[in-house]
Amino acid sequence: MLGPYRTGMGLSPKKSQFFGGALLQFREREEVFAFRPLDNRQISWLSFFFFTTGKYLRLFFYFKMLRKAKIFLNIGLSVAHFKKATSV
Repeated sequence: MLGPYRTGMGLSPKKSQFFGGALLQFREREEVFAFRPLDNRQISWLSFFFFTTGKYLRLFFYFKMLRKAKIFLNIGLSVAHFKKATSV
């Protein structure tokens, strides 16, 4: 028993239908396989969408990481400064 809805891409049925392609749904005793092929226009749109979002997500996480590193550096510097100032 895999659950009422189990899709091929690990998405919910609605999402995988949105993405098109092979949608696998396993029910208790029956196996339903629905395949809807994509036309070229959809494929190009999807690849463009995933490529651009992936690129911008990478940039976003990179800047997020930089911000975190800066915060930790500032904390470290302030602690070091405090220790130096208090140790006479």
